[in-house]
Amino acid sequence: MLSFRLAADPWCSGPTCQPVTLEIAGSNPVGSANFEYTDAPSAARTGRSLAARRPVRGDTDGVPPPDPTARLTFREMTVDDLDVMAALLGDPVVMAYSAHPKDRAEALAWIEWNQHLYRERDFGLWIVEERETRRFVGDCGLTPQEVDGTIEIEVGYHVSVALQRRGYATEAAAACRAYARDVLGLERLIALIHPDNVPSQRVAEKIGLRFERATIGPSGRPRRVYGASLV
Repeated sequence: MLSFRLAADPWCSGPTCQPVTLEIAGSNPVGSANFEYTDAPSAARTGRSLAARRPVRGDTDGVPPPDPTARLTFREMTVDDLDVMAALLGDPVVMAYSAHPKDRAEALAWIEWNQHLYRERDFGLWIVEERETRRFVGDCGLTPQEVDGTIEIEVGYHVSVALQRRGYATEAAAACRAYARDVLGLERLIALIHPDNVPSQRVAEKIGLRFERATIGPSGRPRRVYGASLV
């Protein structure tokens, strides 16, 4: 389960902002990694930086998504992606380890959360498509997560059922790991994965993350922490 709170800091600004609590969740044995996020404190309130950041190709409009891989491309989510994202996050197989598949409103909240991350953090989950066909594959990217009271940056993904078992999850996650290190200058990366989600644990290991410990997320669900230094 992924929970986050829209509030004056960090998710909202302006005198008319009203706090709203949303819950989003997602993972499956093959096509996704766990996301779990609960009202994470901002660096301004905690005195902690989310991560060191050293953009090397950004500009005043933000940092572009990861470069294409051999088979995949990345782009930012927009509301035009609501149909495909609602289908992805509403699929009971894709969401096998979450509390329940997401409805259309929750899929829209997911898109809006990532759009906020693009603006505020220069990263988020990106739409992933096949490079040759532009066929929708899923999403993959980087998100801030609270782990035992500390904010970490996680690599996570969802892959459509029809395109699972083709190595797309590993290919996309590896590109995001390189992006975190080379473009954003992050010093550490993690993945939070349900104990039963063995395929996603293998993806984490393939991109150089190693099991560190078992823990319980803010929603009370068990998770395994995989991590690696990027320096």
